[in-house]
Amino acid sequence: MTAVPVRDGSIAASFGSADWSLSAHGRVGDGEFHPYPARYIPALPRQIMSLLGVADGLVLDPFCGSGTTLAEARRRGLSSVGIDINPIATLISRVRTSRWESSDSAALGDHLRALREAAASSTDVGAEFADIPRLDHWFPDYAQVALSGAVRYVRSIPQDDPWHDRLAVSVSAATVRLPAGLGHALRGHRQGGRPGDGRRRPRAITGEDGKLA
Repeated sequence: MTAVPVRDGSIAASFGSADWSLSAHGRVGDGEFHPYPARYIPALPRQIMSLLGVADGLVLDPFCGSGTTLAEARRRGLSSVGIDINPIATLISRVRTSRWESSDSAALGDHLRALREAAASSTDVGAEFADIPRLDHWFPDYAQVALSGAVRYVRSIPQDDPWHDRLAVSVSAATVRLPAGLGHALRGHRQGGRPGDGRRRPRAITGEDGKLA
């Protein structure tokens, strides 16, 4: 990255005179595809990079969260590296910074149909969810079965295929936003028990880190 003299008074003056209300740039989370706590709006790193005159080199974000700074660096044509201890954060960041190829538009429809079919045709909770505490508190039985099928489909895709992460983050976002609604939407498309039918299903696992794959 082009070096910036940190004691340069002009830089301090630029930061001091800048409008940090950023009121014209929307709210945090507008247009985002996955919820994430303590996220800041893209206009913040965008303005900082503009004030610093960052035009080339590598942008490092050692606590990247959901990748807002990484995505802004990409929009400026800059390479970036992000680090975070949270596997959901790194998953979101990888998807936000992945390159969309012309062939991906057709692949999107194929994967969405296959993902829906995998969720709708699932009949059991396999080895995906057993170690998640209080699973029954968050999801009724039929939602657990549908999510298990969706996770199996994600795991069937090689990890070096960009669609592995894209679908994993989609399933993760659905569990955060619509835990009951997802199961309700799929309830009419699968066989098996309903809430209150008295049938319990075997529980199984994801890892302690909560990753889908």
